[in-house]
Amino acid sequence: MPTFDDLVGRFWDRSSTYLVNDPLTQSDIAHAEQLLGVKLPSGYLWLLQAQNGGQTAADFRAHPSPIPTSWSDDHVPFEECFGIGSGYGSIMESPELSREWGQPAELVLLCGDGHWWIALDYRQCGPAGEPPVVWYDNEIGEDVRLAPDSVRLSRGFDQSKPSRPSSESRSSVWIENSEPSAASSRKC
Repeated sequence: MPTFDDLVGRFWDRSSTYLVNDPLTQSDIAHAEQLLGVKLPSGYLWLLQAQNGGQTAADFRAHPSPIPTSWSDDHVPFEECFGIGSGYGSIMESPELSREWGQPAELVLLCGDGHWWIALDYRQCGPAGEPPVVWYDNEIGEDVRLAPDSVRLSRGFDQSKPSRPSSESRSSVWIENSEPSAASSRKC
């Protein structure tokens, strides 16, 4: 199985600059955590150190879902991942977008279009905990846990597992929840 470092190295579509923010700094992280009122998970920050947001590589554009969702029987889209910056495509917009769309304030949005989001979910673990990653569909009230933490979300894209066909003919991958690295220790 690939290491988390291997996955981080392949995660981003390096040919695209769409939604890519300036390189991440410790000051950016501190500012985001202060604005959002949460401790950002180390697995997510590790991804952002490689590239601060943007489009995901082709192998990472769909994430398995443990149950059928409004999107598909077996996966959700993950074509981009927000970084830390200003304007659209930044997790810093989470409070405003959550108010606008009437969803829980404890979600830190990683990608989505308003009708649905993939988010870090601090509702149960609190602001200092390790948040699970959820699919949140505003239109029909779906709230699906995709992974217990950001490291396992990333490992869910493991391409060494066989793909399974999708009802909507989008690519999908099979998930195996391997143990998170030592970098991910705060749990809900």
